[in-house]
Amino acid sequence: MLGLEKPLPRVALLAGALWLGGCIEADKPGTPRLVAFDVIDATGSAVMKDPDAAVFTATPRATFTAVFDNVLDFTQIVDVEAGVGLPGLVTITVKGVPAATSTVYTPNGSQKYHFITAAGPNISATPMGGLPSGASVVVALDVARLRGHNGQPVVVDAAVPAQISFETAPFGVTGEASDMPFTPDHAFVITASNIPGETFATKVSATSTVGAVTTPVEVTVTASEEDPTSFTVAPMAGMWPAGAKITVAVAADAADAFGVALGQPASIDFTVAAAAP
Repeated sequence: MLGLEKPLPRVALLAGALWLGGCIEADKPGTPRLVAFDVIDATGSAVMKDPDAAVFTATPRATFTAVFDNVLDFTQIVDVEAGVGLPGLVTITVKGVPAATSTVYTPNGSQKYHFITAAGPNISATPMGGLPSGASVVVALDVARLRGHNGQPVVVDAAVPAQISFETAPFGVTGEASDMPFTPDHAFVITASNIPGETFATKVSATSTVGAVTTPVEVTVTASEEDPTSFTVAPMAGMWPAGAKITVAVAADAADAFGVALGQPASIDFTVAAAAP
């Protein structure tokens, strides 16, 4: 079922009109043009499409931003009296099924003066709860509902289509990299490519290899408080064996929050510094 957009605080809608007064194009006349419609990754950067790739792939933690060169008539975007977003402005469809979506219109921004906001008035859309790994996604902007302050409809041309189709990346796990061995007391960090399921930590194990001998290592796997995709893996004994190669393994049935599993075991190796002579 398609969810309605979350209520938008009125202060958020008006903040753009008050911020950096001389840099805002709130009174700029003319017909708005859609100048960008991008997939935004977890760092806030637009995901660039590989022109040689058969399929456009992006992170399942993506959000979406449409940028315009003139401010919009926001009465077409929000219920001003109720302070809530109007439904259906942006639709996100996952494997053919509409997903609940939250949209926010930010009227400030400028093609010339852009600092922490997008380079122009913009509409951002977020899939509530995120997106599953390895899924086909279509994001569409309902441009027919958008007007400028001059009453003219938004202009969309072939160079910037109002619909994005892509595949979310498969579920995966990576480990922190280092050119040097880690200290024996190091808590090794692994990161999932998507929000993991509740049992993810139980799917992580480790072994230690010294010479030709490999032995299991009991570990504590702790989720990060800042990043829900990040976990530390530390030996219960407090120290990794000095000079060992440690292999952190994640079981094939470890899954993201949507139940999409790795499908095959993942393993990440790192080395521990040798004991001082």
